Amino acid sequence: MGKTSAPPLDGEAIRRARLGKFMTQAEVAGAVQEKCSALGIKFDRSGLSMIENGSVKRPSLKVVPALAQVLGLEVAEMFKAGEAA
Repeated sequence: MGKTSAPPLDGEAIRRARLGKFMTQAEVAGAVQEKCSALGIKFDRSGLSMIENGSVKRPSLKVVPALAQVLGLEVAEMFKAGEAA
């Protein structure tokens, strides 16, 4: 069976959502880290920065729901529409 993956995250949409909530990268990253710490996942401001600038397009799938919850987004809203995996 072939390996499948989600489409890339839309860093610009994530950035817009963060700015729309008047939150800094550090604030968002801290809230995501709180949600992920029980899973043993580390997430910090540099991770969020790399997602927003497009250098990380596919972070851990355990981070994505936490990030969506902190930003008030549906998970699907965080992915680039129409791009192949």
